[in-house]
Amino acid sequence: MAKFDVKVSRAAFVGLSRSVAPGSRTLRRIREMMEEAATEIKAQGEKEWPRTFTTHGDPATDEVYAKIARKKNHNIPVPSHQSFEVETRADGGELRVVLLSRADWAYKIRSRQIGETESQRESRFRWEKGQDEESYKSQTQLGRKRHAWSTIMIRPFKKVQRQLGARILEIIEQGM
Repeated sequence: MAKFDVKVSRAAFVGLSRSVAPGSRTLRRIREMMEEAATEIKAQGEKEWPRTFTTHGDPATDEVYAKIARKKNHNIPVPSHQSFEVETRADGGELRVVLLSRADWAYKIRSRQIGETESQRESRFRWEKGQDEESYKSQTQLGRKRHAWSTIMIRPFKKVQRQLGARILEIIEQGM
């Protein structure tokens, strides 16, 4: 299981958060806000996550993907875009909302599909009349590979993190 933490860490409210009573309304609001932010990132990430496609540019069906998963010894027989979960953990005086993937290989995915629209993907996989196999293969390999996890999950979180930290600090101060 690949685990990726999505948490808010602001030194400004560490001392304040210790004085928030467990189970209080303030703590529930903070938890809900963090879960909501992680769920939004998860939903957006699932839409943008790279898919396995056939040589015709069509998404691989469940049977095709299961065959690929067996061949590559994947730990789960479903595509990685279906393996994301949001978990809430409270231990050691810390409240964490964790966005994780059950797919071991999810953090290794580098793809040309990231940032590519559907029409761009279709044109990349379009076999033109009179085109030879070698030029078709090189055409499908066009584009810069990017790490899917960093680009799709981490970057959006970093944009939200500052705003989320400031809002949590306000909630804590109002709740005291």
